[in-house]
Amino acid sequence: MAEKQIHSHGGTPVARFIAEIMLIAADIAALVYFFIAGLDSTPFEGAANVFICLGLTVAALAVWYFVHNVLHESFHLIFAKIKGAKILEFGVIGLLIYTEGDRKKFSLNLRSAYAGWVSFVCDDPEKSKPTLIISLVGGLVGTLLTAAVILAVYLSTRNYITYYLVFMGLFTVAYMIIVNYLVGTYTSDGAMLFSKKLGGKHLERSADNLRTESYLYRGFSLAEIPTAKGVEGAGYYDALACLERGDVEGAKRIIETGLDEKNIDNEVIALLFEKMFIACIQKDDKTIEQLKYVFTDYDERAAYAYRAQIAYRLYTGETEWAKTIEKTYSRQLEKLPLSGLIKTERNIYKTFVRPL
Repeated sequence: MAEKQIHSHGGTPVARFIAEIMLIAADIAALVYFFIAGLDSTPFEGAANVFICLGLTVAALAVWYFVHNVLHESFHLIFAKIKGAKILEFGVIGLLIYTEGDRKKFSLNLRSAYAGWVSFVCDDPEKSKPTLIISLVGGLVGTLLTAAVILAVYLSTRNYITYYLVFMGLFTVAYMIIVNYLVGTYTSDGAMLFSKKLGGKHLERSADNLRTESYLYRGFSLAEIPTAKGVEGAGYYDALACLERGDVEGAKRIIETGLDEKNIDNEVIALLFEKMFIACIQKDDKTIEQLKYVFTDYDERAAYAYRAQIAYRLYTGETEWAKTIEKTYSRQLEKLPLSGLIKTERNIYKTFVRPL
């Protein structure tokens, strides 16, 4: 795929931030202009006219935000499925569909009410990168389709209601295009698709994580997965592989490298838990005191969080509490769709936690 530079992807973080603010300001200014321009087309007058149109506009921005999320994430999913991916998790508009063991389950999820996502593995782990890229293209198609639907609905009716309730939704889509494709961060879809300089590293790491998870889904433990990673560019799974092999110092180096990047995401949270786990098994009082806060908020399905808690309770001498958490940890392991990760977790637990 030919690489191309779009807008501020090649600039400094400050330049990208300024560009993003300017583009969002332009989007808001255009929204205000079209809002005022449409007031003369309504049958209402005075303050009632403004409030009715304002209500319709707010409804349009909210409704089309959710419609965009559904289409954007659905096309991520569809394009991934075209490449033969197996969907493990799909979260959108407050609903989470996920794989637990070999079953599909549904639950309400607050985060997916405002930010959707798709998690999948590949039938062929070595084709992870092209599958990821195709899925990213699908998200872009979903975004552009949302804009097309808005225009088609408005142009087919063209009255003041569809002007404010439909056409004004374009400004929500414009905002999503700005943050996802025109500026965004190194993790944005646009950065990974169009800017090798900004998003290339994250694309490679995401593809590598997808490759690893695809092997884990097929039953390989991390120690059994062919890899040639050093510390540079290594991530959470590489640290976990070191622990599975008994290489604590190697895991510590990878963890510190990952944490030095100062990007708060799910991988960094996982690395913090592993750092806490290692501190507990090494009885590193200073690090433990610094990291106790990680237990205040975490994904309740994350096995690593329970393993770290068990090690911490054993460190503090709270043996009975550790046994209670161990039962939850065992239940959570059985729910993991990545059977190879279950093997890795059990190997780490046997090597480091049992002796405590």
